[in-house]
Amino acid sequence: MGINGSCITKIVIIPNIIQNGIPRQSDALILQKVSQGDGKVLQGAAFHIWTKDGSFDETKKTDANGKIELTGLLDGVWYYQETASPEGYLL
Repeated sequence: MGINGSCITKIVIIPNIIQNGIPRQSDALILQKVSQGDGKVLQGAAFHIWTKDGSFDETKKTDANGKIELTGLLDGVWYYQETASPEGYLL
């Protein structure tokens, strides 16, 4: 378990194609935060996102569509954990 009972989620990104001996970048990682009760998209939820090898380690907030989108990701092991919910919501 993580902060305030939130879970850490592990994602493994595998490149689709190797071009000239170099792994092609994957398309994207998209997270969307929605209310459990009514499915409403939630702006302002914070997620800590990092890689196992430490090449990426940032906290991002969801946009007006409740989304965080990271593009051009290389293969590897990625993790994310919600660290803060929008006002009026719990983790």
